[in-house]
Amino acid sequence: MKRSMEHWLGVFCGMSIFLSPNAISGDRANVRGMGMARTAVASALALDAVGVNPANLARPEGGTMNLTVLPIGVYVESDFFSYDLYSRYLKTRTPLVNLAESDKQTLLQSFTGPKGRSTAEATARLFGIALRINTTSSIAFTVDYNLVGAGILPREYARLLLYGTTPGEQFDVQGLSVKGFWSRSYAVSYGQLLPPPPFLEWLAAGVSVKMIQGYGYYEIESGDASLRTSGDGRLTGNVAWRARWTMTNSLSRPLDNLFQDPAGYGVGFDFGIAGGIDDFLSIGVSLMNIGSISWTRDVAERTSDSLVSTTEPDVFKKVFSALKTPDGAQRGSPFTSTLPGLFRVGVAAQFDRIRGSGMFEGQLLFALEYMRGVGPRSPLTEDPRFSFGIEYKPMTWLPIRTGVALGGYGGSHIAFGFGINFRTFDLDFATEDILLLFEGAKYSTGSVGVGVRVRVP
Repeated sequence: MKRSMEHWLGVFCGMSIFLSPNAISGDRANVRGMGMARTAVASALALDAVGVNPANLARPEGGTMNLTVLPIGVYVESDFFSYDLYSRYLKTRTPLVNLAESDKQTLLQSFTGPKGRSTAEATARLFGIALRINTTSSIAFTVDYNLVGAGILPREYARLLLYGTTPGEQFDVQGLSVKGFWSRSYAVSYGQLLPPPPFLEWLAAGVSVKMIQGYGYYEIESGDASLRTSGDGRLTGNVAWRARWTMTNSLSRPLDNLFQDPAGYGVGFDFGIAGGIDDFLSIGVSLMNIGSISWTRDVAERTSDSLVSTTEPDVFKKVFSALKTPDGAQRGSPFTSTLPGLFRVGVAAQFDRIRGSGMFEGQLLFALEYMRGVGPRSPLTEDPRFSFGIEYKPMTWLPIRTGVALGGYGGSHIAFGFGINFRTFDLDFATEDILLLFEGAKYSTGSVGVGVRVRVP
């Protein structure tokens, strides 16, 4: 029983370490933006603009050429589970049904609603180069690895795992869902300065075209159960689920074969505009991840809708066992999954450029941003996100960054990051959840990013 709960919470939370819209767009490769709580749509420059707002590629501040050296960003978020709960209840050998009533209620009360949600994403930019074509335009080429996972765990299912052997209990589980995939994307991005209207000092537009190769996909949906526990502790009722996956490679071993044949192909587009009001204030708007992936190779599926009688409360446990073996799986039909779209709008102010400014030394950037999901697959569709970020350079070679994000189902985040800027390259570190380092047991989110960027002025 303990292993059952640990298994499912590992699926919804722990899988995040290896597996949302930001991963596919490449936003996690922007370590500078991560340190500012991803408040970057109006301020990201050069390669940092790829996956955030391609229009900013046209801005001259980005330099003549930029190269990235494998920036990596990982993000984990859950609205119902923390490391503290894991260490208190799942690392022990006590079966969950034998927990004290107060402990069971603690686990159930960690859910803020009828369903708990988790998402996770990781991006590694294998290659990235941005080149200035002339004084008004730039182009960039990038190759990104993206891993994405998202899950919904009904509170009622957690109650089933805790009270499933209690005689007389009745359970109505609806909406268990897990989805994940990993892919490689090849993107060409272009930014161009345009003639500005009278109220702007400058105007730019940009576009990214991405060819996406999908290497692994799985989904479990329609996870429903209606069960009742008899006097002898046996659960009886109906259990239904549907699973679909590609058998080209397991998501648990995504790097076993970097050059295997893809299971699917897709195309995605990013669009952006940016403008400047005076020398210190800029605005940015972008629409990311417009596209889809068609999965056509080695698709398998399995469906079950049957009566069960068991003493094991984890009635969906065999679902993941089914994914590990082709026995009994049916050949599935090709299908299409839409990319998780994202809309972003924001402003950024470079205060040290304000005329007459002299109240402080160094360079100070302040940015605001609104982010909302586009389409049903984006976790931010129902819960938009607001953020603000600050970058302060007391010395030109030492940027210090912080930011706060509000909204999204994961709640608030306090970010921190810093860099060391040498003459020809930058080294950046960041996290969106700095408090995790000090009070990690209480938090259900975590992230880290690190990257090196080579610059030619």
